[in-house]
Amino acid sequence: MNENTTTTSRGGSGRTALWVVLALSLAALAYLTMGLAIPNNPLYSDRSANGISKYKFLEQCQDGIEQAEEMGQIHDALVKQHMLGEDDNVRTEMLLNSRELVDSIRVSNQPGQSWAMSAPVLLRSQLTNEPLLQVYSQCHYDRENNQAVVSLQPSNSGF
Repeated sequence: MNENTTTTSRGGSGRTALWVVLALSLAALAYLTMGLAIPNNPLYSDRSANGISKYKFLEQCQDGIEQAEEMGQIHDALVKQHMLGEDDNVRTEMLLNSRELVDSIRVSNQPGQSWAMSAPVLLRSQLTNEPLLQVYSQCHYDRENNQAVVSLQPSNSGF
């Protein structure tokens, strides 16, 4: 019997090369994601500098329209003009598409504010879905109170 058998490990250098290629691929993917994709994302924002991300700001602005102080006055005026029933409520609809909404957000130059946005809003009857009135929403982020503040202005003098 011949006991002089040698065993060789095949693929040792190939395996190392594969790990190097895998590591370089992950590094390239991380660079592309962190270095290029995130800063070019229209919703990307410096949350620490502005107190809130653009996405959260936009969400708070949209939610705040129906709770705006002026909404009660608008509701009463629409009822008085017989455009809305007393048992009916107003439903809001942003008139800008998603991209236009994001593009309308800007950094405010007012003290105590970070983000600001203006956008047209269509008011509809909740029961009949009929369009009633177009108003403009003004929204800014109040850094001191950590909240978006929404005000509504009519687009015409009909109310």
